[in-house]
Amino acid sequence: MRRVLPFVLLAAASAVPAFAQFDSGQISGFVRDAQQAALPGATVTVANEATGNKRSTVTNSTGFYVMPDIPVGSYAVTVELSGFKKFVRTGIRLTAASQIAVDAELELGSIEETITVTAALTPLV
Repeated sequence: MRRVLPFVLLAAASAVPAFAQFDSGQISGFVRDAQQAALPGATVTVANEATGNKRSTVTNSTGFYVMPDIPVGSYAVTVELSGFKKFVRTGIRLTAASQIAVDAELELGSIEETITVTAALTPLV
């Protein structure tokens, strides 16, 4: 038993830890009005453009939202708040382990009115 113990300890000490692989990313940002005031309570929806899968959240008291663990793909972000025009940004390419900031500036108006922004290149944070 005493001869086996050093080999077991050596094998345990030399084991290489496995690194986690990421197959998801994160989209977050701030929702503000034209005067740059925070808009709490806005509904933010992230939709996969290929599958149609959607996730929603609501902005906090500072107008911030975060959507973690989103599978890689192309997404559209929609922001809605009563009394403001709907904001839509499409073509957001989310890659593995990326953290993308999508800020929205809402304009006064009816929610039936929509402001659409098509993303060509999304900067990484």
